[in-house]
Amino acid sequence: MQVVSAGVDIDLGGNAFMNLTHAVQSGKISEAVIDTAVCRVLRMKFEMGLFEHPYVNPKSATKVVRSEEHIRLAHKVAQSSIVLLKNKNSILPLKKRLKKWQLSDLMRIIVTICWGLYSSARR
Repeated sequence: MQVVSAGVDIDLGGNAFMNLTHAVQSGKISEAVIDTAVCRVLRMKFEMGLFEHPYVNPKSATKVVRSEEHIRLAHKVAQSSIVLLKNKNSILPLKKRLKKWQLSDLMRIIVTICWGLYSSARR
């Protein structure tokens, strides 16, 4: 239940929250932590207008989703977020026989870990 305590409020397709009821009942996590997470999700949905307009306009979405402006911004954010990684205790699934890794190799691993297989980020 560390994931909820760490502030991860939603799980899109994983099994991170499968045992929340049991965790609350057994005292591993407080109901207040769950309430706080739900509050954040509902607040975000309210701020996004999803209660007034719950369905996406497909024509508007195609202009925004993966737009050139957003792709440029994503690249800029990625470039300014690059850090040099040290594979201490072999925590990253990297083959030891390889001396060099391309950033794209590492990014593929990171995107898979962070976004899972359902994400358009893998396209």
